[in-house]
Amino acid sequence: MTTNYQAQGLAQPKPPGDFVFPGERLTTKHQIMTIADARPPEPRTLTGHSEAVVTVAVSADGKTLASASYDKTVKLWDITTCNLIKTLNHPYQVNSLVWKSDGKTLAAVNGNQVIIWNVNTGKALKTLKGSDGFWSVTWSPDGKKIAAGSWNKTITLWDANTGKLIKNLTGHTSEVYSVAWSPDSKTLASGSGDSTIKLWDGTTGKLITTLNEHQGTVYGLAWSPDGKTLASGCTDRTIKLWNTTTGKLIKTLNGHSDAVGSLAWNADSKTLASSSADKTIKLWDVNTGKLLKTLNGHQDVVLSVAWSPDGKTLASSSRDTIIKIWNLND
Repeated sequence: MTTNYQAQGLAQPKPPGDFVFPGERLTTKHQIMTIADARPPEPRTLTGHSEAVVTVAVSADGKTLASASYDKTVKLWDITTCNLIKTLNHPYQVNSLVWKSDGKTLAAVNGNQVIIWNVNTGKALKTLKGSDGFWSVTWSPDGKKIAAGSWNKTITLWDANTGKLIKNLTGHTSEVYSVAWSPDSKTLASGSGDSTIKLWDGTTGKLITTLNEHQGTVYGLAWSPDGKTLASGCTDRTIKLWNTTTGKLIKTLNGHSDAVGSLAWNADSKTLASSSADKTIKLWDVNTGKLLKTLNGHQDVVLSVAWSPDGKTLASSSRDTIIKIWNLND
């Protein structure tokens, strides 16, 4: 059987370890569950994704949830009703997606390209080409640049308005699985299978510093909304919090029993959500480092977490093909 990557003449990505971020192929039904306050969860099952859901992201107005899957689709959902709004079809598996800050446009990683979509019309606006398969994508908050982390150890940087290639950032010695812009759009962070995190000048593309404390693949990166702290998640089962001014490690959060993947900050910059191969989501007080809550329910690796802008709702997705929307208003 010819894989998506073979069809493009690309090497098939094989992340280290016994699991995969993003997830391996599955064919069970897609479900959405809503959890209301103290009542037991009441799942609502929808006809939707047929394979692992690798990324979820909430629009800036908090009304729309976007999900990316290995079933070659991006789906848009009404986050309040959980109704499917539309499906955006892709030629290959979708490894990652990100909203533009205006909430009208999103970018999705698809093989060796990034496709930019108008979510209202469902039409592709432009396609950004790269030299190899991409794992992750991030859109600068000012809307000017898009960056994608690649299987070929580089980060590709484009002008988001023109679609022109700006440059390729080199320095990692293994695959780049995570990329994230700082809130002021001045700094780009990248995480890699080489166990390092690199901070790049978003204007010049020059390397600022390298953070070296992890002992495995860095799958998750997230800047705090105030821009003062960078959180990283790794296959070493830890979450590390970094001072983005000095580059020094602030603290390490321990609690997951398997690899840590996606990370998401609450809007107040005080609470961090983490997803893990241990099938759980954990909520942390970043000031004290204490575990606040563990959310159970997924039946496989939890691949992604995303907060709503008001900080009251958390979305999660898993290799079990399920998306959950958690009401955390209490």
